[in-house]
Amino acid sequence: MRKLHKPVVIGALAAVWVTGAVAQDFSGQTLVVGTWGGDIERLLREHAAEPLMEATGAKVEFLLGGSGDRMSKIYAERENPTMDVTFQNIYEAPQLWPMASWWLRTPKATCTRPSGRA
Repeated sequence: MRKLHKPVVIGALAAVWVTGAVAQDFSGQTLVVGTWGGDIERLLREHAAEPLMEATGAKVEFLLGGSGDRMSKIYAERENPTMDVTFQNIYEAPQLWPMASWWLRTPKATCTRPSGRA
């Protein structure tokens, strides 16, 4: 099995992220992305956030910290999340599947978002 390199994974995520939102106008809305700082933040900002903001008019904010910090925040805020996207390490990501399946089964009308966000 081949090991994927971080730049390849980040590039693929950025391509999916940008192309999925190009046709829509999200002016005045904010996407909150939970991730690590340093090079990962820089790469996401340069290759995903900036093109996304230019293409859609949305604002992208980064919530920086470790995976454990983000996992705690996800569990604590599961009824009213402040992060729209989170990057997790390979060990903690599987723990999110039960929450993701709950969210996917919940009618979107009952999922409340903070004021000013979609």
